[in-house]
Amino acid sequence: MKPSRLLQIVSGIGLLGLVGYTERSDAQSYATNYTADFESPPYTSGLIQGQDTWISGTNGRVLTATEIGNDLVAGGLVAGTSVHGGNQALLDSGGGASINTTRVIGGIPSYSQVVVELWARPLGTRTDAPSLGNIFMTLEDASSARAAAFRFGYDSATTNTHIDYADGGVGSVIWKSTGVPWDPTNTWYNLKFVVDYASQSYNFFINGTQANPSPIGFYTSNNVNTLGLLRIFRGTTQAGMIVDDLSISSVTPTNPIARLAFSSPYGFRYRILDVGSATPDTNSIAVTLDGGSITPTAIVQSGNIGGGDGTGVTTVYYDNSSRVFITGTSHSATIQYTGTGFDPVNQTNGFIVAPLVGSLDRVRHYQGRFQGTPAPNYTGFTGGRTGGAGDFALDMQNPPGTTTKFFADDPDLLAALNKSMANDVMSCSIWTKRRTLASSSIFWLNSPNAPVSGRAFQVHGPYSDNVFYFDTSGSASAAQRLSTNVAYLGGLTFWTNWHHIVAVKNGGDKQVWIDGQLIIEQTSGASTLAGYNDLNRCIIGAASPDSLVVNGALDDFAAYSTALTPTDVAALYSGTAPNAISSASSLITWWDFNDAPGLAVTKFGNQPVIQFSQLLQSSTNVNGPYLDVPSATNPYTNNSGTQMFFRTRK
Repeated sequence: MKPSRLLQIVSGIGLLGLVGYTERSDAQSYATNYTADFESPPYTSGLIQGQDTWISGTNGRVLTATEIGNDLVAGGLVAGTSVHGGNQALLDSGGGASINTTRVIGGIPSYSQVVVELWARPLGTRTDAPSLGNIFMTLEDASSARAAAFRFGYDSATTNTHIDYADGGVGSVIWKSTGVPWDPTNTWYNLKFVVDYASQSYNFFINGTQANPSPIGFYTSNNVNTLGLLRIFRGTTQAGMIVDDLSISSVTPTNPIARLAFSSPYGFRYRILDVGSATPDTNSIAVTLDGGSITPTAIVQSGNIGGGDGTGVTTVYYDNSSRVFITGTSHSATIQYTGTGFDPVNQTNGFIVAPLVGSLDRVRHYQGRFQGTPAPNYTGFTGGRTGGAGDFALDMQNPPGTTTKFFADDPDLLAALNKSMANDVMSCSIWTKRRTLASSSIFWLNSPNAPVSGRAFQVHGPYSDNVFYFDTSGSASAAQRLSTNVAYLGGLTFWTNWHHIVAVKNGGDKQVWIDGQLIIEQTSGASTLAGYNDLNRCIIGAASPDSLVVNGALDDFAAYSTALTPTDVAALYSGTAPNAISSASSLITWWDFNDAPGLAVTKFGNQPVIQFSQLLQSSTNVNGPYLDVPSATNPYTNNSGTQMFFRTRK
């Protein structure tokens, strides 16, 4: 029978636009991937560790019905129905330390729809485990990133039980109650996940009834594409549960998968993921917004398009230099495309435009995040490298912490950087102003396979020894590290002012420029970047892993896919914007950090004149409420004749 086709009808919230789906209804298209009834054979009574490749500690045990009953009675519980079917089950219970019981699940293709079903009996308080339940199961990928989870939860150690699911859309609170209480005495529950790894959402069922009103976003919005691991976790002194009759089945999609990957006040972005060799015909791509046709601002392909390995990605941008959406408003986008070997796709996504988080770059509004304790922040209203009103910079805090950093891992940003890495050509430009010359990293492009902690493309500028280091593909050899002592510039006295740094890699050639002057060059022999085109993060102001944090400010970080010329470098140093130099067409990313809300007041005659960045708000009361000032432009003059209070927001 021909596999059923999937039409995704999407509902969503926030920056990522949580996705829903129509469950694939062709039962014959599902393949059974794994079952465990815990019966003998192959399971024998005793620790589950090592049986059928399960991994556990001393409290994960496969026992007979009688043995489980005896264990429960010894703990002060009733034996009751100790197995769901057959004569054995998995008992994850007992006193002592917490316990993980895990089983690797292999062979499920990316973007599949996966059904995980089991029977579970949660346990009440034991004499050796005085707290209820608090045992949960998670569905994870091979790297242990979680997608879906359920928990037998409670409000206090012994009362108010409720079955919970993990929801990526509820902020810092992972668990969301279904409102269904669970019986701690002697009740078995049928629990089922229907997980759509294409849309990165799932539905959760209790005894055959769907417990969630709309599709659930993945655990903390993790980017997980397939099921690779089951984990059962019991907390310290928690009573635990009995598990029986576990099954996993899946169906693999045949259409390229479209995800609404990002939305902001400036637009949104679809990522269409190849499935096998199925890839969209870019000439067929059509997009509508709120029912009206729009023209994508760019369509960019990355990975091995149509190559059959599933790495091909077609990114469809609707991205604008000025705001087109108001924060908090709801919208609907539809994408259509065709291609060889699959049915036409017509997919609708809903999204709510969330407030800006972190800082967006100027090229495609890639998101960067202020991370660590303390997290970095924006400088003051005139704290950027020009000193002009509304020119901000990245302030790494004084003093910074070891985890302080500006961090970006947008997959489309990384794809563009990796393409440049594969070509063994890249240039990075940045302005820096230091408070100290403590050992630090100005920027760090990280490859998990690069030597010396993932050091793919990195600059110490300068280090505490006054040496400037430009590292590519590691730092252990002359082919990887280009360095020179710059103490002659004046040490800290020099670096407490703004200075411009450019690092250029062009095949075997490497260059470092400071304030428009070439200070060191390697004309041949530099190790290639091509083997490290698997970048997974871009860090500004620190190293990876967390260390070497700059104490100072950084501004106008830009990366290019070409080797900047001396003319380009001179233009950047003279103040030309990174998107206005002769090599601007190769600009990959540019963070100017000028998306901070800022405010300053001057006087023109008797009228106050407000200089501001982002969105201006006003109120007649200092305590609010504050409302956006319609069509306000910078500078703004208050001609109302009424005393007003002003503030700005992103």
